[in-house]
Amino acid sequence: EWPLRPGPTECTYVTSSSCRSCQYYTSYHHGHRYYYRYYYTKISCTGCKSNTYISDKKCLPCPAGAASPPDSTQCNCAANWYITSNYQHCFKCPTNSTSPVGSTHCNCPAGYYFLSLTSLEARCSICPPNSYSTEGALKCATCAPGSSSTAGSEQCECEGGLYWEDEVCKGCSAGFYSYSGATECFKCPGNLTSNEFQSFCTCLPGSYWRVEERNCIQCPENHYTDSDNNTQCTPCPQHSTSTTGSTTCSCKAGYILLNNTRCESCSENFYSTVGSLNCTRCPHFTAAKPASGNCYR
Repeated sequence: EWPLRPGPTECTYVTSSSCRSCQYYTSYHHGHRYYYRYYYTKISCTGCKSNTYISDKKCLPCPAGAASPPDSTQCNCAANWYITSNYQHCFKCPTNSTSPVGSTHCNCPAGYYFLSLTSLEARCSICPPNSYSTEGALKCATCAPGSSSTAGSEQCECEGGLYWEDEVCKGCSAGFYSYSGATECFKCPGNLTSNEFQSFCTCLPGSYWRVEERNCIQCPENHYTDSDNNTQCTPCPQHSTSTTGSTTCSCKAGYILLNNTRCESCSENFYSTVGSLNCTRCPHFTAAKPASGNCYR
């Protein structure tokens, strides 16, 4: 007869419905030869119960505050709690953070990230300047070139002429503009235009681009612009004035404008009227004090 000789008596356990087949065999020998006959059977496995989990072929109890269904490989902590990686403890989420059931970390608000200091301590840590994070982040992302941020930001702000999209700064096309921190580009109004990567639209001389109005505004009195690429008006130099929307300033009587930057007084026995570009010598038998608007006898 073939005597029954058992093979392995322990099967690799995965779940109660997933045990490997185990091998048994019988053997006999005749002379110097051995003969074997193999049989296969399946050991019946018993699954882990509720509120336990499988680890190293053993059923271990879930930690306090956690639960699990039968045949689980891990335990789940309640909402707004998180479980350590070895499933030994559940801990309450830090202030201003949340978590779903069974989470291994907590979701901190945007501008913060979840930082596990030790196996027993964690917190929501603020992102430093020039970085950002979205809600639930485990680390902060560095701002892309051409952008910046303050501490605790949920996104980076691009420089004027750029806009934030897909976590990078992209440039505005010609005819469009953007201001610092924009998430889109805006079309220049009316017949105005702009160059690429520009933070304002090109205005006619005598006007300037005003961000609040998103349009070109005439320069106020006693201010001017002499080019078509201005974001502000220049104050008139001393001893000069201008009307609204001016491209230059007019010096007062007795002064002349030099290089559109300063008004210089006329010398003795010379005079000028408002807006004159040159000083005029007084006629014979007349005189004038310096900075005079006329001559006298």
